[in-house]
Amino acid sequence: MKRVGSASRPRILVVCLLCFAPLAGGACNQASVAAGGNGSGTGSSSGGTSGGGSGGGSGIIGPLPDGGSSTGSGSPMVCDATHYGVMFTKGECPHDCSGQASNTYISGKVYDPAGKRTIYGAVVYIPSNPSQVVDPMPFAGVQCATCANFTYAGPPVPQAHAVTAPDGSFKIGIDPSTGMDWAGGNPVPVGSDISLVIQIGKWRRMVTIPVVACRDNQVDKSLTSLPSSRGPDGQNGQGSLPRIAISVGDADRLQCLFKRMGIADSEFTSGPTGTGAINLYKDDTADFTGTVSWPSSTTLWDTAAHLKQYDIVMLGCQGSQSTQRSNKDSGVISDASKQAMVDYANAGGKIFAEHYQQTWLASFPPLKTDPAKTGVPCFKNPICTADMATVCTGNSNAVADSCQPCSFSCTNLAAAPYYTSSAPFGEVASWVTASGVIDASGSIGSPNTGTINTGFPSGAAFAQWLTLQPPSPAVATADPQGSITIESEMKPAATATINPPATPWISIPGYADYFTFNTPVSAAQDSQCGRFAYTDVHVASGLESGPYYDPKPSASPSNCLNHEFLNQEKAIEFMIFDLSHCTISDSNSLGGITIQ
Repeated sequence: MKRVGSASRPRILVVCLLCFAPLAGGACNQASVAAGGNGSGTGSSSGGTSGGGSGGGSGIIGPLPDGGSSTGSGSPMVCDATHYGVMFTKGECPHDCSGQASNTYISGKVYDPAGKRTIYGAVVYIPSNPSQVVDPMPFAGVQCATCANFTYAGPPVPQAHAVTAPDGSFKIGIDPSTGMDWAGGNPVPVGSDISLVIQIGKWRRMVTIPVVACRDNQVDKSLTSLPSSRGPDGQNGQGSLPRIAISVGDADRLQCLFKRMGIADSEFTSGPTGTGAINLYKDDTADFTGTVSWPSSTTLWDTAAHLKQYDIVMLGCQGSQSTQRSNKDSGVISDASKQAMVDYANAGGKIFAEHYQQTWLASFPPLKTDPAKTGVPCFKNPICTADMATVCTGNSNAVADSCQPCSFSCTNLAAAPYYTSSAPFGEVASWVTASGVIDASGSIGSPNTGTINTGFPSGAAFAQWLTLQPPSPAVATADPQGSITIESEMKPAATATINPPATPWISIPGYADYFTFNTPVSAAQDSQCGRFAYTDVHVASGLESGPYYDPKPSASPSNCLNHEFLNQEKAIEFMIFDLSHCTISDSNSLGGITIQ
């Protein structure tokens, strides 16, 4: 086991993303490697004869894991595949940079596929055997990947690795102050074509770079941006992407967010038969323009098996009050569908839901179709009014065609809450109500200033990350760290009351605009592998005549606008990558962790 130190760096995500196993036979003994040079100086008296520049040493002084040792008399270090992997037999051995200006480093920043916004929590590593890094990864469906028990099933243990900070930066190499790799791993091999992998969850890209001994080898962002399409040639922006389903609604354009993220048009395909990474479905309540050939979203969420084809499910705001359409119309969102969504999340699914999609979280009374059934609690359908009590007491003049029939005697039903059965995931939030029903249609205008919850590790990283990204074209003055100006018209759905285990991310006075929780909600933290993110912020501007309002969807995302991200778009992109990696409790600290 290797212990990662330095609580100031985001180490906790190493195990979240890859969960590496230790090298057979251990790592190089780096305790005796001194700080040093730029590769152009003369070799040290204890170094080897090969290396950077004119005689930089390649030996490491001290014991080797196979029991041998470097003699300091110029003999090269033995870098066999058993102890050091293919990369050290393919390239050169680690170098002794003693007496030189620098150790051997690889550094850079990881960006989204568009190369515009940095990625927090990505793993950058040198694989032991590049031939086993096969891109694109096959679409394997949902997986239960917790950060506590995730077994790394991909390529072998990395030779050296780092985790990106909020500014996207990484550095791989020997820290001169400790003599150890920055991430507690192994030294960096040297050669003209060293493989480097950039990965967060199932977003992955492998490139080859030259690494010169005893210097900082800075990698250009053209090589460290996440892939924009699926394919084997990482040098051209191809690699692996997760499989994502988008339910396209009337009120937002989530597909346009991915388009502006840099995803290639070829990756947007229709429904479960589509070969692209992003499969589009249409919400039946949405008012589309143009020709839409996508299948109905009801064919996505009708069963858990259909949902489990996807790593992430994105539920765009459909433009109608979800709680009023569920259990009322033609089964657009039925009780069976809600249970399927719960089952999907509990199996490791990642869900992003916008605004009116709170129907997946709010309490949902099951329909009572047998009027002869007695001795069970009375339920009110969300569309019913308070006079339903007269229906239940047998008032022959009451008409309740849309309400649930009640043939048994109800006691004090008028005073009972509208929802008497539990919410699908538990009561994670309190909801805005009007006339006794959940109603998120009330506007509080725009713009609004949201406060970011920095009281947990990822929240603090999110607040810092926002300040480092390109400015929004719709906001004249940059927000101070810890705040976010939300440009679109706001119609909050959740009140400020967010209940454990949910964690609020963004709030405005009286309302919570962004919160997450892990699933199964009743399971221990180490056993939770699903995640649900809910927000009432939108991709599109709330003003249809505005310059940042994407046209209503047609059969292709080609009509999406091309503009810099609005603030709420940045927040959603951050959450997409938060959903991408393995599941970890929001309360987990960024202290040292054990890499397996």
